[in-house]
Amino acid sequence: MIDSASDSAGFGHGEDTYLRSLLEQAVSGEPGWQVDAGATAFLEFDTGWIAAWGDPEQGGLLHRTDGPAAIDFREGESVTFQFREHGVLHRVDGPAVVHYDAHGTVQHKEWWREGEFMAGTGMAA
Repeated sequence: MIDSASDSAGFGHGEDTYLRSLLEQAVSGEPGWQVDAGATAFLEFDTGWIAAWGDPEQGGLLHRTDGPAAIDFREGESVTFQFREHGVLHRVDGPAVVHYDAHGTVQHKEWWREGEFMAGTGMAA
């Protein structure tokens, strides 16, 4: 269950309103919306699911310009979003990798531009 008090880790600044919505959908236990959103690959397993969007014209490289190219949901553990374009981590309006714990608290963020690491928070030393 997502704790609305978790916003201190990065929500509430506009950039993550979209991710909050996706996070709530992922945790709700109804992953079918990912298929409806055009995911090119969807794998469901006992403890979660993974959805990915690929570019068939580029050999299936992870690619999406209107949202995360990969979402990894582990029930009761974590949710991770990866923004990729043409296979490389990339996002100009926020972090390209966002990892949440089971309570919806941001544990880790990484900023990438065209596959080049720019910065990260909550990273292990």
